Amino acid sequence: MSVHAQAVSDDDADKALAAAEESIRRRRRRRRHVYSLASDTAAMLRAARGDHSGAARARRAAVAHGASTGQRSSMDVDVCVAALILAADTDTFEAAATLAGAVEPTLSVSLGWFTPLQRDRYQHGLAQAAATLGADRCTAAHQRGAAMTYDQTVAYTLDQLDRLAGP
Repeated sequence: MSVHAQAVSDDDADKALAAAEESIRRRRRRRRHVYSLASDTAAMLRAARGDHSGAARARRAAVAHGASTGQRSSMDVDVCVAALILAADTDTFEAAATLAGAVEPTLSVSLGWFTPLQRDRYQHGLAQAAATLGADRCTAAHQRGAAMTYDQTVAYTLDQLDRLAGP
């Protein structure tokens, strides 16, 4: 189901979100972690629909799970998805730029997991953030992210997703 959700997400967002959520429900029933392609897809689709808090909650759970289980190899993708979500909300543009700086060294690999439309949303969101923030502020945020350690990146990502998710 999660592969199907990803495959159709550029063409039929409703069908993709339904498939992603069904995949998540099935994994929960089998007591397996749900932080997979399905949760990535669902979070990005929620952000595209303007459900920033729902997207942030879903992504926060995935980042926390990855950090607690030591899944460093997938954290760059998790942080890219978080940056995409944060770049969809004008109040979190600076956080998006900061996370973009943190994942810059592995960006081409991380974006390889995204569909063409998801890559476009990521790039457009960060371009919009850069234009709104201005060159100096965006560069400073990017540099802050680039200077972060793995643990600092995880903590910052969780904090920013918590803020966006709200109470």
